[in-house]
Amino acid sequence: GDGVITTDNQARITFLNPSAQELTGWTLERAVGRPFAEVFDIYDSITGKPSDNIVLTVLKTGTKVNLGNRTVLKNFDGTERHISDSAAPIRNALDELIGVVLIFSDVTERYLLQQQLAMSEARSSSAVKIAKLGTWDYDGRTHTVKLSPQYKAICGMDPDFDPEPEFWRKLVIPEDYEKTLESRNQAFRSDSYYSNQFRIYRENDGQLRYVRNYASIERAADGSVLRIN
Repeated sequence: GDGVITTDNQARITFLNPSAQELTGWTLERAVGRPFAEVFDIYDSITGKPSDNIVLTVLKTGTKVNLGNRTVLKNFDGTERHISDSAAPIRNALDELIGVVLIFSDVTERYLLQQQLAMSEARSSSAVKIAKLGTWDYDGRTHTVKLSPQYKAICGMDPDFDPEPEFWRKLVIPEDYEKTLESRNQAFRSDSYYSNQFRIYRENDGQLRYVRNYASIERAADGSVLRIN
């Protein structure tokens, strides 16, 4: 499904494959001999400014070039698509630069999904901040833990505190420790989610606090824990 375009060393179109014809809206007969930039009309989706002529860049440098992931291709009929592409020099047997080959693909759906994911994550982050919720993340592959600033504030920790994986054991008061440990271990054995409640003494002022903890468990195919958050 990739589009393929070739040009001569004057940046004039010499070939478009069927996918390139569909994506650009230009037929091979109409495009051959025309300037590359006329057929391949692209711009930056953020700034709205025309993107650099990737073929001219390759002809100037003699090396492969990749376009940024914000590139939009405007079809002959005005349809616009987000694309991913790269261009490389074409050389003859004497190593002379005789043209450029461009390979590109339609990534509109992937781009939109990425934008939706970024917006969703931004909303989730804002919601967590507004609700003053602390978050934590354990990576089972590196055995490291990351704590959000709000989590550290809830526990009275220093903002620069770098936790060990079992840091929580020192926070939970002795009366709640065994129950908290058992609920976690039981979830490790079979579940994908768990919650528990326990009491802690804040590190900076020793005040007693009740904490409700929610965690989801991501597992590998063999059942081992990859991530908890």
